[in-house]
Parts: sequence; structure tokens; C-alpha cells
Amino acid sequence: GSRVQDAFTYTQVNFPLNKKLDLLIGGRWNNSKLNAKFNNPTFNFEDVENNNTSFIKSVLFSYKPINSSSINASYYGGFRNPNIDDIGKIFSKDDVNVIIPNEKLEPEYANNFELSLNYELNPLKLKIQLFNTQITNAINREYATLNGADSMLYDGKMMRIQMNKNIQSATINGASLFANFAASNYFLITTSCNYLKGETNDNKPLAHIPPVNG
Repeated sequence: GSRVQDAFTYTQVNFPLNKKLDLLIGGRWNNSKLNAKFNNPTFNFEDVENNNTSFIKSVLFSYKPINSSSINASYYGGFRNPNIDDIGKIFSKDDVNVIIPNEKLEPEYANNFELSLNYELNPLKLKIQLFNTQITNAINREYATLNGADSMLYDGKMMRIQMNKNIQSATINGASLFANFAASNYFLITTSCNYLKGETNDNKPLAHIPPVNG
């Protein structure tokens, strides 16, 4: 079995610099504890413990030149704590490699930069966003060793050992467009388009990036 405990505190402060410009500053402290117990004679460990603390921050400038439009420029941090599958899952997909636990995994972190334009004047609503995300300490599956050996007998077969590790960084760039036009009280036209491009630090395509959609 496994158990996860999370504790966090968050605050955000709004500084109105003038009638048209606001500054928002925020921060969040998070502590995550994960414990898992194993009953598997194949491995020489019974307990996995993972304890991570993260602090992220955010800054947003919001400028409203006229009542119907606003321009926002922001930076905000993000994180993803490793879950029980990342840390403690034991399995083999191909009968060639076996994935084993790694209790030393640390959170992934993201630095996000975003610029958005919002326009709203009936019957039209329009939102355009440009963003860049820098991911550090990314979790990726790599070859590993256990007690000095790079292979082990698992499920009756000798397999190469792998585990999730914090090894690489990645960059995601994107843009999105959303428009909403209320032609009448009974007829609404909505359209959207999203573009994403993600690469690792060695220029390899990043997994789980969807194609252009709209």
C-alpha cells in the first residue's frame, strides 16, 4: 500500500499602481510526503519514502487601457511532485527492461511566461495568448543499476534495469486564440485554435505535446 500527505500555504497580494495598472504578487509553499510498502521477494527493500518541499512564486502585470480590453504579462512557477507510479511502480512492458522504484525522485519545476490580450465588447469576446514554459528537473525513464548490477531476474527473465530519474530540461512554446460572437440571443459562434511545440534540452521532441487543434 501507499500513502501521500500534502501540506501547503498560499498567498497573493494585489497592488493597484494606478487606475489602469495592477500588480499581483503571489507565492506558495508545499510539502509532500509519500510512503509505500512492498511485499516482493525479488527486491531487497520493503519501504520507499519520499519527502519534497517546493516554493513557487508568481507576478502579474494587468493593464487596462480601456474598459473593453486588457493586456496581461505574467510569470508564474509551477511544480509536479512525483507520484506513486513515478517513484515505486515495478513493471515490464517489453520483457526486455524492468522499471524499479527510485525513492530519491524530486519534483519537476516549470517557469512560465505569458502574454495575453483580452477584448470584450458585446457581441464579441476575443482572447489571444502567447506563452513559454521552461521545465527543469524533468522526470524521465533511464537505465540504472541495483546493488551494482545493471540487470536482474524478473518474472523468470533476465532484464535490463530502468528507473525514473531527474535528468533533463525541456522547453514548451505555444499560442492560443479564442473568439466568441453572440449573433443574437439564440445564436452563438465560438472558435478556438491552439499551437504547442515542446523539445528537450538535446532537441528531441517532448512527449505528450498535442498537434495544432482548433
